[in-house]
Amino acid sequence: MKSLLKTVAALVAFLFLFGLVVSIINPESIQSQSKENEAASEGQNKPLNEEKALPGVEVNREYYGDDWPFTVDSGRVECRQGGAAVLVVGDWVYQLNGVAAQKGYADVSPIWRDNPEIPGTKIDIGKVRQLASSQC
Repeated sequence: MKSLLKTVAALVAFLFLFGLVVSIINPESIQSQSKENEAASEGQNKPLNEEKALPGVEVNREYYGDDWPFTVDSGRVECRQGGAAVLVVGDWVYQLNGVAAQKGYADVSPIWRDNPEIPGTKIDIGKVRQLASSQC
């Protein structure tokens, strides 16, 4: 039993000294790890698998007028990791391109406005898609 206690005490002393030596040689490594831990704890309310979004652009019906392609009044276009162009409306994230579709974002069809001038077609979504893609 005494030999086990001596071994544990020696291990603790070694780890302490090792940490001390590392902090003397490279103090930035300890500070940067501390900052990473703080940043991670600040983001605890977000799901672990949530993708980081690049800065988006607010879009709305008022700006586009009759060319507004959605049934909702406004949203935010973003480019998410991997080139996924999306439209964010409240808690929903809708796909605007094939990459976003492959990543499993919601289909935009339910909020895509019908073209009143040409029955059976939709309002052109190209300008909004291009704006979202330009964020990539």
